[in-house]
Amino acid sequence: MKRILVLALALLMALTLSAAVAEEPSFEEKTLALAKAAEPTTLPLTDSGEQLTIYMEFAGSQVYDDMEQHPVIQKFQEMTGVDIVVISPPEGDDGTFFNTIVASGDWPDLFRSEFNTYPGGVVGAIDDGVLL
Repeated sequence: MKRILVLALALLMALTLSAAVAEEPSFEEKTLALAKAAEPTTLPLTDSGEQLTIYMEFAGSQVYDDMEQHPVIQKFQEMTGVDIVVISPPEGDDGTFFNTIVASGDWPDLFRSEFNTYPGGVVGAIDDGVLL
């Protein structure tokens, strides 16, 4: 009798657990639901001259003097109405420029960097609250 009771309880627990797991939507399902619930975006995003600053390393090119001349940046600005300001270290910089920006606390809106000169790398920047 005791054996039947234990088996019945084990079966009940397994069914309850499987039902709970089956009811939980996956990450993909949650993401899709959020995307479907979002309001459609209309362009331009702004007509009041909003500005977005991006730290982006630029090794120089024969075509562009800086990243703001890149056609993708130009098209983004045209479509969204958002002015993009790219902050790049001087050519040949050893990471001092990047570290100075981070230490100043006057950060750009976005960083596009490997964070290889930051103490602790990406994990160190997250731990210090520099990156989300």
